[in-house]
Amino acid sequence: MAVPFLTNDQMHEITQDFLRRYHSQDTLPVPIEEIIELQLELDIVPTPGLLKGFEIDGFLTRDFSSIYVDDYIQSNRPTRYRFTLAHEVGHLVLHKEFLEELATFDDVDSWREFVRDLGSDKESYEYQGYAFAGFLLVPKHHLAAKVKQCLPEIDAEISAARNAGILRAKYLDFAVNSLSNKLAGIFDVSAEVIQKRIKTDKLDAKIP
Repeated sequence: MAVPFLTNDQMHEITQDFLRRYHSQDTLPVPIEEIIELQLELDIVPTPGLLKGFEIDGFLTRDFSSIYVDDYIQSNRPTRYRFTLAHEVGHLVLHKEFLEELATFDDVDSWREFVRDLGSDKESYEYQGYAFAGFLLVPKHHLAAKVKQCLPEIDAEISAARNAGILRAKYLDFAVNSLSNKLAGIFDVSAEVIQKRIKTDKLDAKIP
């Protein structure tokens, strides 16, 4: 059994269905920790040394009962912690059938071996987890509305660049970064996540 092929549009629809079911209030930031513990009824298990010893932020257990997460990330990197949780929920939602059929791991060492042995499926497996997390924590409709609301705040920066004769292709990344830094706190994710979501949704086309 292979990791199912999913387009970004399909993953967006899956995350929207998930949010309608588990976060109908549609508020920001998405309360991923509460969704996991209170609605999905999974345990979040802070674990020392996951990142330092195994170079992983977290993983979903084989029986789908718990998400283990590096305790330093949980305590000191709140946006990364939230993204890790959303990433593992992505594996639960997108890959449960795949994992039920193929997973044999029962600890972090065998989990790493399982992922390593996925071969050509590994890239799709991890990409889908990352993409799901981005769509989940930065819902498309909210992002579009916030970008539209925030664009006037960078008008002066864009005008200065254009007046200096700088081509749009040259200042576009700067403008996206500026927007991302302004919006990251609203969604409680890193600016990098916002940057990727803006580009995925082609909202950079809104920048004059």
